[in-house]
Amino acid sequence: MENELHGQERSIEELKSLCVELQQKVDLSSVIKLALSDAKASLDAELALFKVMQSYSENALATENKADFITLSLEAYIEAFETECCLIFSFNEKNQTMEVIGEFGLGESVPDALPWLPNAPNHQVASLHDENSELLQAWSHLNFHHAMVCTYTNRDGHLTGCIVMGVLKGSEEIFQPLNAEHISSFTTMVHLTGAIWNNRILYVELKERNAELAKFAEAYSHFVPHEFLRLLNKESAIDLELGDHNELVMSILFADIRSFTTLSEGMTPGESFHFINSYLFEMEPLIKAQKGFIDKYIGDAIMALFPETADDAVKAALSMLIKLREFNEMVKTKRTLPQPIQIGVGLHTGMLMLGIVGGAGRMEGTVISDAVNIASRIEGLTKIFGVQLLITENTLADMTDKKSSFIRPLGSVQAVGKLKPMKIFEIFEENDPGQLAFKQKKKQTFEEALADYQQKQFKTALKGFKECVHDVYLDKSVDMFITLCKKAIKRGIPDDWDGVIHFINK
Repeated sequence: MENELHGQERSIEELKSLCVELQQKVDLSSVIKLALSDAKASLDAELALFKVMQSYSENALATENKADFITLSLEAYIEAFETECCLIFSFNEKNQTMEVIGEFGLGESVPDALPWLPNAPNHQVASLHDENSELLQAWSHLNFHHAMVCTYTNRDGHLTGCIVMGVLKGSEEIFQPLNAEHISSFTTMVHLTGAIWNNRILYVELKERNAELAKFAEAYSHFVPHEFLRLLNKESAIDLELGDHNELVMSILFADIRSFTTLSEGMTPGESFHFINSYLFEMEPLIKAQKGFIDKYIGDAIMALFPETADDAVKAALSMLIKLREFNEMVKTKRTLPQPIQIGVGLHTGMLMLGIVGGAGRMEGTVISDAVNIASRIEGLTKIFGVQLLITENTLADMTDKKSSFIRPLGSVQAVGKLKPMKIFEIFEENDPGQLAFKQKKKQTFEEALADYQQKQFKTALKGFKECVHDVYLDKSVDMFITLCKKAIKRGIPDDWDGVIHFINK
């Protein structure tokens, strides 16, 4: 019996012990749950703060306007720390004051500047101040109950300003107080604001500098074209060095106003410059539109280069002749010239050397090549042949449309200073409509007459050339070949005559 009682007593004791153990586990579980709940709340708060800072960083970096940046920053601090007010200060080193550049939650009571105490926290770690602290006593008119302060610096590490956030007196029961747990997050966010602000200043400086460089480059491009730099494999005129060069095949265009010296005699120097500039202003875009660029202006003459195809040069030349008609109409309306102007355009395609020449004091981009001289001579021949546009056989060979009904051969010529003769061709596509139609009609007749002339069949050639004479439109090329045929018939020709027309004047 005693054994049974003893066993029951032991069972009761074990049960009590088990209950105590279970209670302890329950208590521990509650503690763990509470800790986990607190940890989750802390993590949620950290995550929410991180999201605010991430959004703030992205938006702030995209904001160029200073006022917008300050407003964005103030709103981010209020959202991140759920506090009552926030101020952003800029440090005035000369006056040793903090000047208010932005505020939220204080209204019109904020002064323009506040004193910065000699022993104020200049380090870049946030500090917490109550209303009795030396700093808030100095800023007593802000009426802070407590505040957190953190400074920020410029790229050189010098004090630039500070950010202050806090709760005003009378609001401490409404807003959660700032505490030591906020110091790390607030410090990080202030450093972020300072870094973005410094980057913004640097960005503005770089933007202004780039704008200056762009203006310089734009101004310099009027003297050294971008295309010239590209052909020398240079990014900027700053990269150019004396002796830089490149050998390329290009088409060269020369265009000159006929008898401009005579025309300008009736103008003042100012009027001459105005006229030339108005003419060149109309022509330059036409060259650029066909992938060419102007190498230089020589008085009223234009020298342009076309790096890609001869077709580009031909299209530009034809565009210039079309624009010339419009220009003459404008001049006629304004009565600035006694008569319309005429231009001659010569094209040649060949190898040239493009590069930088000069000395230590002055350099310039230029083109050196016999091809340039030939193009200049061909332009000069437009006056003798009485045509608007002449091209060489090299240019014709590089053209896509070599059989155009607007192309007329004018034989072989040897210009002054040149040893080798060259075939030349007229492009008469932009002649007056009546003359254009007549030249097209007589094109075959003219070419047959030219072939007879070159084969020394001067009487047959003379007959053919005479059929190409128009009652109204003057054709100097036809007249010149008629004269040459008559001379050959009357005086005969040398034994070594090869049909080449020799010129002794430029």
